[in-house]
Amino acid sequence: MAIASTCRSRPSTGPRRCATTMRMSTRTGSCVAIWASIRRSRPPDRRFGPSSRSPACTASWASARRTRWRSRSTSGSIRRRPAAFRTSTLSNWRSSRRRRRTRIHPMPPRAATTDDIPSVGEIRIEIVRTADGLAALEAEWRALERRAADPMTYFQSFDWCSTWCRFNQDGYDPCGIRIVTARSRDRLVLVWPLMMTGSSWTVRRMLPLTMPHGQYGNMIVDPDLQTDGPLRATIEDCLQQLVAAESPDLVSFTDVPSGCDELPAAFDGSGQIETVGKSAWMDLTLFEDFEDYNRQLTRSVRKGRKRKRNALDGLGRIEHVVKRGGETGFGDLVRAGVEMKRIWLQETGRPTRVVNRDDFADFLGALPHDPETGNGAIASAITLDGRPIAVEIGFRWFGRFYSYLGSFDWSLRDYSPGKVQLEEVIRWCLEEGIEAYDLLGEPATYKSGWSNSSTSLKSYRLEPTLRGKAFASVWSRSIRPAAKSMMEAAPLGLRTRLAPLAERITKASEKSA
Repeated sequence: MAIASTCRSRPSTGPRRCATTMRMSTRTGSCVAIWASIRRSRPPDRRFGPSSRSPACTASWASARRTRWRSRSTSGSIRRRPAAFRTSTLSNWRSSRRRRRTRIHPMPPRAATTDDIPSVGEIRIEIVRTADGLAALEAEWRALERRAADPMTYFQSFDWCSTWCRFNQDGYDPCGIRIVTARSRDRLVLVWPLMMTGSSWTVRRMLPLTMPHGQYGNMIVDPDLQTDGPLRATIEDCLQQLVAAESPDLVSFTDVPSGCDELPAAFDGSGQIETVGKSAWMDLTLFEDFEDYNRQLTRSVRKGRKRKRNALDGLGRIEHVVKRGGETGFGDLVRAGVEMKRIWLQETGRPTRVVNRDDFADFLGALPHDPETGNGAIASAITLDGRPIAVEIGFRWFGRFYSYLGSFDWSLRDYSPGKVQLEEVIRWCLEEGIEAYDLLGEPATYKSGWSNSSTSLKSYRLEPTLRGKAFASVWSRSIRPAAKSMMEAAPLGLRTRLAPLAERITKASEKSA
């Protein structure tokens, strides 16, 4: 009605046409079709893919609009459109309607920013899919680690990723390695370790490489690319090429420490971003030494820790030992720590996706340590007359110590050997000049007493297909969180019986996905 009334109010140079005749005519039919196409087309920035309006249709419409208003003369006539224009416009509109019914492309057009002109040279993106390809990157990967010196990227380091892949080589394409790399002037400037799980018959998910063993999702980025280069545009190109080449149902980049502004910007508008938790850590730069740290504790806390230490000293000779990856005794401490952790999980009725794996202790025991930089795997323990009664397995990485796994002798739980071990590790970190003691993101009540800072962890998710949307909404955001809450709320006796069943269900879901 709006178009009809508009046409009625404008005089014509030729014979006047009534509103009814105007609506039914071919000329006005093309006008209505164009206007309907414009009204129904959503702006490109609100869609996953490029605009549904074709360039030819857009150009034709713009030309028609200019011609329409330019034709206003003193007599107020409306110029008749040529037949070729009406035919091409209707054809383009119908083609646009057909394209809108097809699957939406998963990525948006890259935003026009100043990063569109790389200041560090042309960026070339590649995807490594084999263990041999990963091994070929060793020298460049390690050089990028040293340039970046990012303390939050141990789980993206070459040592961690290559060691994990060696223990996941069963069958064809066992790891599903998808390592995205970016090069500028033939120099490696970005490494993004990912992996593909599932198959065409199930849900194809793109996840951080080494999940669920890894605790942080991240990428290693050259400082030059961060400060002067097109980092956001590079990440967007990586996502576009990854989705186009692999056709995943779901891209889930989980447990990413906050701090990189380019990553949220790259996912914004094309996916979903949500906060999934926090990692607790101790900022050790606030203390001059261990004595200063101890003085800043409250009096009740100091007395409680001293009482636990004295009770443990009454059992025999207590020592604190530290072993680094590759040293004699490192593997023995790792195996002792994993075994004590398994007993604790069984006694407390907690399911696990990682610790009960047969090769878990061997995997941790194979992680190396670099004596030149001090980075790598470290195991420390409290021993009672030479026998480990509390073990902590962690990783030192550019001034940060990751407390990856802590365990203690269940039979001595009343003496709190695990807390004595925590205190000794903090002492050791301060003596070594380590700046942060990271307890990672798994929630636990004890962490509040051993941390003074926290970092938000975010999840970035793309759902290119309906299958991926269904999996993310039904399993990841509904069934699994509800089942976890029920397990935590169940009585201890019921949890101990349900934990093995929960582990089998989780493994089955990961394989099917």
